[in-house]
Parts: sequence; C-alpha cells; structure tokens
Amino acid sequence: MKEGTSQTRVIIEGLTPEIDGGQFPIKRVVGEKVLVEADIFADGYDAISTLLLHRREIDSEWTETAMDRLPNDRWRGSFVVTEIGRYCYTILAWVDRFKSWRRDLTKKLQAGQDISLELPIGAELI
Repeated sequence: MKEGTSQTRVIIEGLTPEIDGGQFPIKRVVGEKVLVEADIFADGYDAISTLLLHRREIDSEWTETAMDRLPNDRWRGSFVVTEIGRYCYTILAWVDRFKSWRRDLTKKLQAGQDISLELPIGAELI
C-alpha cells in the first residue's frame, strides 16, 4: 500500500506520565525507572511497532527503547534516570508492513494454505 493512505495512520493518545498535557515536568530521582504508557492503534488490522525515545534535555541524541504491547491497544516502555537533570521522552509508532506480512504468513502456514504468492511479497518488503 502506498504511503500517505489512510492505512498508514497511527494514533497515540492517553500518554502517561504527564502533568497538564506536558506543561509541567514529572519528577523522578536518579536510579528510578520512568514507566511510559500510551494507547496506540491504527485503522485496520495491520501490525504496529512502537519505540520510546528518551534523552537528557541537554543531549542531542535520542535513545530508543522498544515498547511492549499490553491488552486493549495499550503499550509500555521504560527508561532509568541516570543523572540529575531534565529528560525528554516521546513515542514513535508506525504500521509495520513486514510484521503484518510475517503474522499473516504464519497463520497461512499453520492452516496448511499455499503461500507461493506471499513469498515474493515478503522478498519485496525486505
């Protein structure tokens, strides 16, 4: 499917922790884990991949952490506060075409269906 179509839309909402829509910083101490959760979903049945990006405010490079899927379109990731100072975090999410293809291929294999048409599609995704 072409980029820019409605199937590529991913919604991120219900982000926690946050105070007044991010107007005020959350507080943690050095060594404490920041547990970040959000509701993340897309239209259709495509698989989604998500990353939690975090960094100290004075740093320019983001650190990426994979998020885990929880029930009901909820996702969770975390990072540990390693130094005193302000930290920034955000979530990146996208429709993962390869993950969708692999999931569907596995289902067809388990059902004993012919997968000869799916293999070239997977090769094109790689």
